[in-house]
This record gives sequence, structure tokens and C-alpha cells, in this order.
Amino acid sequence: MADRVGREGQQLGNYRLLRLLGQGGFAAVYLGEHIHLNSHAAVKLLHMRLPNEDAQQFVREAQTLAHLSHPHIVRILDFAIQDGTPFLVMEYAPGGTLRSLHPKATRVPLETVVSYVTQVASALQYAHDQRLIHRDVKPENMLLGSRSEVLLSDFGLAMLAPHSSAGSTEAMERPLAGTSPYLAPEQLHGRPRPSSDQYALGVVVYEWLCGAPPFHGSPFEIAMQHLSLPPPPLRERLPDLSPAIEEVVLRAFAKEPGQRFASVQDVAAALQRACDEHAVVPVSPTSAATRPAVHPPPAVPTLHIQLLGDFLLISGETPVTSVDMPRLQSLLAYLVLHRAAPQPRAHLAYLMWPDSTDAQALTNLRNAVHRLRHTLPNADAFLHVTRQGLQWQSARPEVSWTLDACHPERSEGSLSVQQAARPEVSWTLDVQDFERALTEADEAERAQDLKAARRALTQAVKVYQGDVLPSCYDEWLIPERDRLRQAFLRALERLIELLEHERDYATAISMAQRLLRLDPLHEATGPAPYAPTTPAPRS
Repeated sequence: MADRVGREGQQLGNYRLLRLLGQGGFAAVYLGEHIHLNSHAAVKLLHMRLPNEDAQQFVREAQTLAHLSHPHIVRILDFAIQDGTPFLVMEYAPGGTLRSLHPKATRVPLETVVSYVTQVASALQYAHDQRLIHRDVKPENMLLGSRSEVLLSDFGLAMLAPHSSAGSTEAMERPLAGTSPYLAPEQLHGRPRPSSDQYALGVVVYEWLCGAPPFHGSPFEIAMQHLSLPPPPLRERLPDLSPAIEEVVLRAFAKEPGQRFASVQDVAAALQRACDEHAVVPVSPTSAATRPAVHPPPAVPTLHIQLLGDFLLISGETPVTSVDMPRLQSLLAYLVLHRAAPQPRAHLAYLMWPDSTDAQALTNLRNAVHRLRHTLPNADAFLHVTRQGLQWQSARPEVSWTLDACHPERSEGSLSVQQAARPEVSWTLDVQDFERALTEADEAERAQDLKAARRALTQAVKVYQGDVLPSCYDEWLIPERDRLRQAFLRALERLIELLEHERDYATAISMAQRLLRLDPLHEATGPAPYAPTTPAPRS
């Protein structure tokens, strides 16, 4: 077995290993930095040394994985064998794993589960269509990308294990023991199939919903239960859970593959339908007399957030000047732009203070959160803070007498006046307005409505007042800033073409001058007739 001592500071290929991100029985993952480009990647070192006869097998399997291209699959950037140790260079997912975000014994809200399943199922379906099986679906292999999207990692990594007796016995056995809570019966028999991934995903969803896996015990005992025992009904642990949701989850990890859904994509669709139809169950009106008095909460002024160009906050009609530190503005911007999922504290601390020790970075984060909560008006209405992480949210739950399908403890009998008194909040974000205008322009162009496309592009160009937080230099901002800038330049170019098509040459020239100021090397500034996305029918 390969040596497992710390490798920080060592170089593998073109990457220098900065720090350990995680380690298991099969491999260790380091944050690596490209020695020439200064870009970051995750470098996975397998805990084994490959003899020559296994090296070619590793290369073939790695080549297969490198050709996977899907928005919810971690990309393989490079692979090699150095001094007998195989390693993979992968896209770095700064949000960490879903296991770290939702530790064991943690219940995950139903709408979050549906979002996760939709993304993971999309990645698995893509792989299955390529005749590939993941074999190791679990929260530890689900990562959060830079935009809080779920990325499935370690695709087919079990196939990279050595096939000869020269390989490490421990390296081959420990992954099976570590992932036995999610292994399908046929996979335990050594005959995995695409529906084995569906089975594992069903077990994960079961665990997310009720906070505990269906089976317990030693790895061997858990494996035997997967082979022979039915899982405890979800509604025994969540009495108010919709039967439709329970049916979807339990069918996904039925013992017999033929009793599962036809495809993993069908699991996501069925769960979404069950959630839409049955996630909230009305409470009987006979219990109305037991309801506590609920007083309407005070109104919270709309918070207007400007990140494009100069940073600006306005609460109602009052400018907020107290959020004046660049690092505080960067933290607020990151939370707002990545509001789709909670952000782990460790991830935020490293992102904002990458040169500090972990302990110092976490202390800095606590201080920043404390300052933000005391300087941002009505901060607790917008910012959800827990010991594990932070999340920006647009609204609190409405005051209604319903049963929460995933959290019955929040239903009628336990709803407190304090919970009910949380105010509804609203906020605006210029980045969101900019991207919404671009979407409207795309839809108008597809519909051949050039006037609507011009209006939407004009609005997008108007909203874009400059780069995102130009006074901040945090590394996470660089790709976000470049992405929005390129989207703006493309929008400006499309608008110029539309203006020329409508013979509004004066405005077109003004926009072209703006384009040249922002991108002096841009070539598309001469007259050119506008070409619609789809050719218009001839009369």
C-alpha cells in the first residue's frame, strides 16, 4: 500500500499539494495548485502502488472517466502514475461534501432533498446512458460547486482498484465496508447494474428525510440486512410524511431490481410529483380552538442590493453605509449569490481567509458574521445562521396551520408564537435582475420577437453598472466577475446587432463605443445585419 504520510508541499505532475481535504481507506484528496497557472484543483491519490500489469488498466479506466462531461459530475482534468502511485486531478468543489453540510443524524428539508435528487439523478442518468455505473453513491461523494450546484464525484472509482494480488488488500476491502449502508443486494453479490445506483440513492434519501439510515450494525450486519430485511417504514419515524413520498423512496431501493423504477431519472420525477402533491397536509379544522393567537409581524423594508459596480445597500429608501468593509461586502455577496444551499462555516472561512490557519479563519468568520448581523438592517430576517453554516434566504415560512411533511415537530402542536411571528421579507439583487433580463432576451429571440429582445437587452445593459465588487480582490470573485462580464459583452454585442437591424444607428454607435471602451480588441463593431437565432419564414 502507498505511504499515507502527509504530502503537503510535494509536487505531483504540475500540481503542488497545499493541504489535505479528506482521506478514506481507498484514497486521500489534497487541494492542489498548478505551478504555472496558480489555479486550484483537487488531487486524489489512491492508496496503492500499481504494478506494470495494472497500470494500463488504470489508464484505460481514467480515460473513460475523463470523457464524462455533465454539469453535475466532477470533471477529471488529468491523471498519471508517479513513482507507482496513481493519482487523478479533478475539478475543485469549494463547497465540500453534502455529508459535511448535513452530518449524520441531520434531517434535510424535503424541498432541499428534491433539489439534490434532481441534480444527482441527472448525473447518474447521463452515466447510465454511457453504459457506466457509479457503484458508490453516498453523501460523501456529493460535492457543492462554486455556485452551490451538486457535483457527483468518484465516478467508477471502484473500477480503478488493482485487479492483481499485488494490490493492497486493505485498499480493496475498506471501501466496501465504508459504504455498506448504501450497497444494493446485487452489488453485494458482485453483480452491480445501473439500478444499483438507484438503490443507493434511495437509501440516501431515506437517511436525509428522517436523519437515520434504514439499517444499523457492523458493516457485515448491515450488508445482511440489505440482503434479507425490509427497511423500516419511513412513516414509523415520520408519522405525518405523505404516503406518496414514502412509496417513492422505498420503491427506489426495493430488494429486487425489477421492482425499482425503470430509470434513476424516473425517481427524481416521481419524488418531485409526490412533493408537489402531498408535501403539506392541511390540518383538520376541528383543532382550531387549540391554536395560539398569532399576531401579524411588523413589516420589513425591502432590501436592495447592488453588487455590479459600486457596492450599495438600500433598506426601503434609506441607504445603508455601515457594511463598509470589503471583506464584509465579499461575504454578503457570496451568501446572496450562493443562496441556493447552506454554506458550511469551514468553507466560508477558508474562502475569505485562505492565508490564515483554520482556527484563525473561523474566528475571523465569527467576527464578520457578528458585525454583519449588527450592521445589516433586519439581518436575522435575511440571514439564517447555525453552528454548521450560513444561508441567505428571501422569505420566512408563511403563518399557516399545516403539517410539515419532513418535520412534524414543526406542525400545529409545536408551532410557537415566536416561529409564527417571523416577518415576510423581500429583497432585490442587481445581478439577479441582469440575468433575468438576459433570459427574457433569449426567450424573445427564440420566439422571433426582436422588439422584446431589444427591450430585454437594453434593460440588461442598463442594470450592468460595472464588474462585481471591483474593490474586492477575493479569489472566489474572479470567475464570477469574468462570467458576468462576458455575459454583458455578449449582450452588448447582440444589442448592437439588433439596433443596426432596426436602423437605429445613433444608439448602435453609442453602444459600440461602450463596447470598445470595455473590450478594445473586440472585432464585431462594424455594421452587420442582425441574424436571428432561427431563420424567419419567407413570405
